[in-house]
Amino acid sequence: MEYIDKETIVNFGKEMSVFLHKYSFALSKQDISKYSFRYAYRNKDMYILLKGSFHPYDYPPYLNIIAGKGEDGFPECDINSAPLWMIIRYLTNSHYAKEYDLNLISKSDFFERIKSDMKCYLQSFLNGDFEMIEKARKWYANELDLDNIGDK
Repeated sequence: MEYIDKETIVNFGKEMSVFLHKYSFALSKQDISKYSFRYAYRNKDMYILLKGSFHPYDYPPYLNIIAGKGEDGFPECDINSAPLWMIIRYLTNSHYAKEYDLNLISKSDFFERIKSDMKCYLQSFLNGDFEMIEKARKWYANELDLDNIGDK
């Protein structure tokens, strides 16, 4: 298997720009360093973040896709967003969804797999509906029993 490299990440950003433009999202921020990358796409007050790391301390290398509303920086993004893995868990009632392990995705189908998952699980968000994100966050908090964390 041919692994994801920096050139693939740059091309991925370009391909995602074309894909997300169909839903009126435009690239607003981009940061690519030796060990990490972050793309932020905005449609008015809604955003999609694509961020990942190749740093040895973050092993395995990963990609995380986050959908949110409002500011895409800390701390607001921790309150107003949900990662795609959480949305998949909410919609499928599966506990196996997680960040994308870049060691397990081949270079040849990287973009198509991400695009397919976004179309499948983020379609309502891409079309402007934030309600699913709120429901997924509430469901996940309930799964973790966050409301009663201090009572134990």
